[in-house]
Amino acid sequence: MKNIFTIIAILFCISVDAQKDTTHYKDPYKNTRAGNADYNKKDYKSAQQHYAEAVKKDSLKNVASYNLGNAYYQQKKYDAASQAYANAITGNNADTNARAWHNLGNSMLEQKKYEESINAYKQALKIHPDDDQTRYNLAYAQSMLKKQQQQQQQQQQNNNGNSQDKNNKKNQNNSNNSNNKNQKNNQNQQQNQQQSQQQNQNKNNQSPQQPNKSQDQQQNQDNSKLSDDQAQRMLDAMKDEERKTRNNMNNKMRARNSKHRSLDKDW
Repeated sequence: MKNIFTIIAILFCISVDAQKDTTHYKDPYKNTRAGNADYNKKDYKSAQQHYAEAVKKDSLKNVASYNLGNAYYQQKKYDAASQAYANAITGNNADTNARAWHNLGNSMLEQKKYEESINAYKQALKIHPDDDQTRYNLAYAQSMLKKQQQQQQQQQQNNNGNSQDKNNKKNQNNSNNSNNKNQKNNQNQQQNQQQSQQQNQNKNNQSPQQPNKSQDQQQNQDNSKLSDDQAQRMLDAMKDEERKTRNNMNNKMRARNSKHRSLDKDW
C-alpha cells in the first residue's frame, strides 16, 4: 500500500529593510511550521495539536487540514484522519486534492470501508490518472470488497442454515412430543379397554352363580314339592289301610252275625 503523502509548508525567505519596523509582523504559517517540525521528529501527537491550531489560524487551511489528517493517520486514528482529509479537499489546489483523495482512500481502507475507499481512489485518479500507486490501491480495495461480500454471503447462508436447523429441530421436538402424547393416549386407551374387558369378564364369571342359586331354589322347591306328594301318598295309603281295616271288621261282623243266625236256626 502506498504511504501517505506529506506536504511540508515552504519556508519563505522574507527580506526586510533594516530601517523597517518588524515588531508587529505575524507569521501566517507559524502553527504549520511547528507541526512540520514535530511531524519530522515523529512526534505525531504534538504535530496534531499544532496542525489543529493551523486549521483555525493559518492562511492555507486546506494544507493544514491535510497535514492534520496525516498526523491522525500516523496515530491510527483513521476516522478522524478521514474527516481531516475530507476538509482538505475543499481547496482549489488540484495536487493537494489528489493527495487528499488518495490518503482518504487509505484511511477508509484501514477501516474496511471498501466501497468508500474505492470511491476515494477513483476521485484521485480523475485528477492524476497515471498514478500507479493509486491504481494499485484501487485494485486491492476492489478485491477486498469482493472477498467481504463473499464472506457476508457465506455468513448469511450459514445463518439461514442455522435458522433452518433450529426450525427443523423445533419441528422434530414438536413431532416427538406429539408422538409421545399420542402414544401415551393410546396406552391409556389400551389400559381402559383392558380394565373394561376385565370388568366384563368378572361380571361374566359371576353371572353363572345366579342360575345356581335359582337352581338351588328350584331344587329346594322341587324337594318341597316331592315331600308333599309323599305325604299325600302316605295319607292315601293310610286311608286305604283304614278302609281295609274297616272292611275287615265289617266282614268279621257279618260272619259273626251269620253264625249266630245259623245257630238259632239249628235250634
